[in-house]
Amino acid sequence: MPPIPQGEGNGRLFRYYGESRGHLHLVEIYDARTQFCVYEMEADYSGWFVKYSVDLHEVGIAFPEMMQRLSWDPMYYSFAILAIVREEEDERSFLVLHVPGKIVRYNLVDKSFEKIGDVAPEHCDSSGMIEDALRYFFFHAFQYIETVSCI
Repeated sequence: MPPIPQGEGNGRLFRYYGESRGHLHLVEIYDARTQFCVYEMEADYSGWFVKYSVDLHEVGIAFPEMMQRLSWDPMYYSFAILAIVREEEDERSFLVLHVPGKIVRYNLVDKSFEKIGDVAPEHCDSSGMIEDALRYFFFHAFQYIETVSCI
């Protein structure tokens, strides 16, 4: 496996590592940013390249609770990447985000976004402890795989 992409700062945090439609993706966020790159592994496994550039600034304006800093790590904003979903047509590919109390779909090509669900109130902390509202991260999200076998 090739080394991970070279970083540009001290505060490196892996926020997502997963596969969709045969493409392996990696997201690192440096310092406190709402802008980051989605890397994809080369088909021959020789390295990584930038597949998408993401800017969540407008998402943060629409959902200001996302812009609060995590109390357990004030370097980062309150959002988690649940999945990167590649579609047959690349312009329809999207990111699934968890911001406190909401699930948001963010189009990776045209940068549009929409709320696609709510996280039940019993999973959110009304006392301002943002990390309690962020219970779901990419390692809690699983792809749906249709099968004829009983699982």
